[in-house]
Amino acid sequence: MGTDDVLGKGAYAIVYRCFRKSDGKELAVKICDRTKLSGEDEEALQDEISILKGLDHSNIVRLFDVFEEMDKYYLVMEFCNGGELFDRIVLKKKYNEKEARDLIRILLEAIKYIHDNNVVHRDLKPENLLLTADKRIKIADFGLAVEFNTDEDLIFGTAGSPDYIAPEILKELDYGGAVDWWSFGVLLYEMLSGQPPFEADNEDELFESIICDEVLYPAWMTNDAVSICDKFL
Repeated sequence: MGTDDVLGKGAYAIVYRCFRKSDGKELAVKICDRTKLSGEDEEALQDEISILKGLDHSNIVRLFDVFEEMDKYYLVMEFCNGGELFDRIVLKKKYNEKEARDLIRILLEAIKYIHDNNVVHRDLKPENLLLTADKRIKIADFGLAVEFNTDEDLIFGTAGSPDYIAPEILKELDYGGAVDWWSFGVLLYEMLSGQPPFEADNEDELFESIICDEVLYPAWMTNDAVSICDKFL
């Protein structure tokens, strides 16, 4: 593995593209440095592994195996060679409704499957939605995901990326799967409009806008597009 094979880096992990010796199949291997893990980090990683082992859906990145050494964890995962949805949005500027329709349907089904398995992702964003070579989409990075027991078992705690974080998290309220639907609504708005629904000069102003401001829509968005975005935002 060399620098050209690095797919991503985090505080304690690096994801590499690798090839299986038996058949040359491309894989993604997440290597976690155990020496950099706090107790909380270790618990979150074990939760991520447990969650991924329990999910089996064609539009969720699959975890094939986990290996441990004294100072390393190795998570062997499905490789998606079509890049991130984020890059696709930047390239396209915006999707028309016909182009967005199939991706939207697939994501709706995948998110519902996650929730039906008592998991909340908590970090849905274009960077965590990966594309295959034939432009199928897969949800990745369950590092902030949590499990819950029933529809009444609410979650508390701050998690998520600033542009996609739900108002109830910012208000420090208990929450459930609805926070994923909010993030999906932000993503949908970006796909259809080519711009984020909330913008500000700094994070504090952004969070204030998410909590307080009305969502405004570009004039070119159809009534149907506005209606479906409104259902999630």
